[in-house]
Amino acid sequence: YKEPKRKKKIYAPEIYEILQHSSLLASRSKDEFIGIDHILVSILSTREEIVDFLIHLNIDVSKLICDLKKIIQDGIPKEQVPSVIGTNKTKPNQEILKFLAEIKK
Repeated sequence: YKEPKRKKKIYAPEIYEILQHSSLLASRSKDEFIGIDHILVSILSTREEIVDFLIHLNIDVSKLICDLKKIIQDGIPKEQVPSVIGTNKTKPNQEILKFLAEIKK
């Protein structure tokens, strides 16, 4: 099977920018694949409006980026990985849940 050539672009230019930055992060880390962690760091490094939104929710974006870079470098500590998917014991930020409920209306 060969993918047919597309006549239209399927991604917005900023998606290409994020993926290129993610690829660079992955190769610098000697990772074989681009992971969600690489993509999140890239988004937080390139999309100011998303960073502003997270700051509005009282999220420490600098710490988040630092933690993500540590995960990229060292992996997720075993004690922080849920033993069963969906059993994460941390409670979600109530402001985020409130915001998500509002935008669903």
